[in-house]
Amino acid sequence: MLHAGLPIPGVDYVGAHNSRAAAADPFRKVRIGAAGLRPGTPWPDTILGVACYASWGQRYLHEYGRTRKDFGYIAVNNRTNAMANEHAISRDPLTLDDYMNARMVRAPLTIYDMDFPVDGAEAVVVTTAERARDLAKTPVLFHAAAEGQTRYAIEEEMPDLVHQGQQVAAKNLWARTDRTIADIDLFQPYDGFSPMPIGWIENLYCGPGEGGAFIEDNWNHERNRIEIGGRVLVNSHGGSMSDGASQGAGHTREAIIQLRGEAGAWQIDGVKHALVTPGGYFFNAGAFILRT
Repeated sequence: MLHAGLPIPGVDYVGAHNSRAAAADPFRKVRIGAAGLRPGTPWPDTILGVACYASWGQRYLHEYGRTRKDFGYIAVNNRTNAMANEHAISRDPLTLDDYMNARMVRAPLTIYDMDFPVDGAEAVVVTTAERARDLAKTPVLFHAAAEGQTRYAIEEEMPDLVHQGQQVAAKNLWARTDRTIADIDLFQPYDGFSPMPIGWIENLYCGPGEGGAFIEDNWNHERNRIEIGGRVLVNSHGGSMSDGASQGAGHTREAIIQLRGEAGAWQIDGVKHALVTPGGYFFNAGAFILRT
């Protein structure tokens, strides 16, 4: 399976190659045809998508002397959380042993290291706080938001893993708020590929190369998931890798329903601040805090 990755001319994120339903959509057929591809044709094998993140994943393991187990924690955490989410596309139990023995797609990434393209839609109504007070739904407020980009906007131009958009987004976010990471009750890092949330963890909670050890220190062995400080869940809905890929929209939706107390079977008690970090390493890194 290939991740949708970045768009190529004439094809968007929901191109006709992503699913049977998408291939049957007459509007999407036109767009994929304009790119010279047939419905059902996978993305060309370029530096985009899995090839790109496999390369950076290998670079990460080499530079910091880590193992694939670090990425496995992300996959297992997401699957564990998705098991309570009735809307998640993948809800079967997953262990670290399952992960380590999984079929390799592009080393060091396995079939469990990438998200699942899905057909779906998310909608968020944005208005003033004044208007929101009079609406039927409990309002969720944007507290602070930031984007991040360096001059290296293309994957193969990046010189290393410590000069990319995640660091810029994180720095800009904390400069715009009096809150700190200790105030966060729910963390929703984008996980198109497993190295991405490792990067977000390092840029927000620890330091370069320290993500795996941080996860191990905050791993609940009984519940088989990450619980930062014993209380903060990471991708409580299962993330893109188990809930389904929606280019970060699902992470936002999950944060909103948790803050409203509408998550049902997987509702977390006492969520007042949620940190959402949609985007990967490159041109699309972003971060924002939602609060009650």
